[in-house]
Amino acid sequence: EPADLHTNDARMDGNGGEPSTGGDGGRLRYTKQVLKAALRRRVAAILVARAFYSVAMFAFLTYISLVVANIFDGSPRLTALLISSWAGIYSIVSTQAGRVTGRWGYTGPLIVLHAGLGIGLILTVVGPSIYVAGLGVVCIAVGVGTGGALYRSLVTGFASKRLRAGLVSISEVLGRVGASVTPVVLGLGISVLEPDLGIALALQYVLGGTGLVTMVVGIGCAVVYWLDSPSNERPTASSQM
Repeated sequence: EPADLHTNDARMDGNGGEPSTGGDGGRLRYTKQVLKAALRRRVAAILVARAFYSVAMFAFLTYISLVVANIFDGSPRLTALLISSWAGIYSIVSTQAGRVTGRWGYTGPLIVLHAGLGIGLILTVVGPSIYVAGLGVVCIAVGVGTGGALYRSLVTGFASKRLRAGLVSISEVLGRVGASVTPVVLGLGISVLEPDLGIALALQYVLGGTGLVTMVVGIGCAVVYWLDSPSNERPTASSQM
């Protein structure tokens, strides 16, 4: 990690990173500067990974009740227990994200969290028992809890103070797009497969495939981020949560 992300990621204008946004011309220049920053290789890699982080999370939250009912013949009470466990673990892990990045930097935790999301989603739908599915839920909770604070820290550190708001907005938009599109796309996939495979297998194929894609894309983006970093990594206090 650069010694200070706030100074080593290039300021995108001629005024030390403080572009004027007055008037239409100023706003247009500011938008171009933000987009230029977002399209830098390692920034773009993190933004893409952030979107897939949302895909995995909302795939789980949207379809866990169907998974429990149709794959494991479970009750609504069991679904509530899994969701409650997920929420509790997520809350605990999210408070420790700053310590994790402070000790291990960003690349390692990025790889682990996306592996956890992908493996967790796969275990949740293809595990031989509800206990294995429960382990998958734990993996997803750890991944989601780590990712929220980690991505905020990364994105806010990529640019100067004035451009930071624009990059954070892009990150949040991508996350919301992932959250909004995921249930629709996965639902279409399940509805296409269900007549031939049945609802249980359709859920396994679609959600298991989603977990695999999330893991591969997320880890790939983490590697791109690491390879494109000016130095390999140890964030300073200014870049930690």
